[in-house]
Amino acid sequence: MSANSKPFYFILIAFFSVLLLSFLGNSFSVFGIQFKNINIISELLPKAVSEHALVANSPIVSKNDSLFQLPDYRLTDRIIGYEGDATLKAFVKALQDLRDGKRKKVRIGYFGDSMIEGDLVTQDLRKLLQDYFGGRGVGFVPITSVVAGFRQSVIHTFSENWKENNFLNSQSPQGSNLFISGHAFHPTDNSSVYYSVVKYSHLDNFDECYLLYGKTDSTSHFTVNDSVFKFNNIESFNSQLVAANQINIRASFGGGNNTLYGFSFESNKGIFVDNLSFRGISGIELQRIPVSMFLSINSSHPYDLIIIQYGPNLLFKPDLTDFKWYEKPMKNAVNSIKQAFPKTSILIVGSADKAARYDGEYLTQKGVLPLIEVQNQIALETQTNFWSLYNAMGGRNSIIKWVNSNPPLANLDYTHLTHKGAAQVARIFFEKLMQVYDPEAASRSQIQPIARYVNVSRTR
Repeated sequence: MSANSKPFYFILIAFFSVLLLSFLGNSFSVFGIQFKNINIISELLPKAVSEHALVANSPIVSKNDSLFQLPDYRLTDRIIGYEGDATLKAFVKALQDLRDGKRKKVRIGYFGDSMIEGDLVTQDLRKLLQDYFGGRGVGFVPITSVVAGFRQSVIHTFSENWKENNFLNSQSPQGSNLFISGHAFHPTDNSSVYYSVVKYSHLDNFDECYLLYGKTDSTSHFTVNDSVFKFNNIESFNSQLVAANQINIRASFGGGNNTLYGFSFESNKGIFVDNLSFRGISGIELQRIPVSMFLSINSSHPYDLIIIQYGPNLLFKPDLTDFKWYEKPMKNAVNSIKQAFPKTSILIVGSADKAARYDGEYLTQKGVLPLIEVQNQIALETQTNFWSLYNAMGGRNSIIKWVNSNPPLANLDYTHLTHKGAAQVARIFFEKLMQVYDPEAASRSQIQPIARYVNVSRTR
């Protein structure tokens, strides 16, 4: 090899070495030193589509005999309506009728897991809605609860001698005696429950107190604040007014074949939000509620909006990305609800951001976006509505920023929200609902602009 040719061969070897490194992956290490990816041909390769890139095959539906393209669920934090001709149509109509004095009550049922237990999110959403539309009362509260001491919107205690069936321990495969909360309670001798108001806006008086129960022994009696009552109905679901204008309720029940669900605290008009949380489930458990139960509830305790929010319990492994198994049973559950509540808007909330540790660093869990894709598909195929909580939080790695906020908006499990974080989600959600109800409402003085804590991230 001549001296003049050595530089040429050196450059040639270096070029092919760097070219080879371009195909090795995201990073590599030498003697324990980490190097970033080298890629000298990146401009010659097709660009990967970002999670925020607009796609050409977004759903196209008919509206007023014309075609329009719905927003890409990956790009927006607005509520998307897959109903065909509107977004949250029944709910918006109910709010308009409430505003115009054509009806007295509007009711929301909010299904969820531990992300909303203890009235998280719902207590702040309820206040914002009642501030705007009127109404007093915390809505549904179960007979017993594992988070009664954690809840801030009502004081709640109970005796220890209640028997309970629920989604996780019920022997009935159809869950025939379970309420939509996933629970049913059975008193023994002198089982009792106590509720008291809290000194918060809209929650400092029990204007109307309803006992919610299932099939009972028609000869049984119970007491509420020393007044004796008889169960006056024996349907699958019953709602009975038992007290009015109280600041506390103490109810006692004897034994017998009685099935109780809880109390509902309302006023004679306004909007009410029922927290229907159940820790540790994925949502497919709702299939176990018979349509007959849903129908019975719809006849005497109807909902104008049903919100369905699940996610963390599906993301139980950091590398899990396949959720196709979840799609069919969850669609069945949504369709059962839709069948029983034909005049009710249904909104599916996509999973919040959730992080796991990868190579020593917390990052958005790999399964979050695949799960949200399936949840959006469920909403699309059931012709309901969809809202991406993940986008509303700020997108990829936003949960990490929420954890590191001062004060923290999320807990160190990189999954659950703090009270302040739940209040932030409620404010954002309220804004999105108001944008559907009245597109100009967000600019009015009654609704303060929502300051986002984080922006959508386009990195890692």
